[in-house]
Amino acid sequence: LAITLACFVGPLGNVFDIAKKLTAAFGAPLLAIFILAFFSRRVEWVGILISGIVCTILTLVLMYTQDWFSMWYWPIGFTSTLVLAYGLSLLRPVQPTELTYFQIIRTHRG
Repeated sequence: LAITLACFVGPLGNVFDIAKKLTAAFGAPLLAIFILAFFSRRVEWVGILISGIVCTILTLVLMYTQDWFSMWYWPIGFTSTLVLAYGLSLLRPVQPTELTYFQIIRTHRG
């Protein structure tokens, strides 16, 4: 497995660029999912799941096809996941929930 992966990381650049790109491919969509789940009542699991998978694949494809500075993959992965997840969640009806950050803070203060 390690030898197979080593054959594909050569075109990605040096070790630091590879680390930044790989953490962007998986970390940026995860951060966007966390932010949406923490602050929004609107998002649903279907939009989150689809956008997480699609935007991770999008970031990985961009890593192999574009020769951009490695720091650009984080904002691309984060923003695309945020927009796609929220957009897909707008297509489904709202499910009532009280488990958002603002609702929890409001109930504990009052």
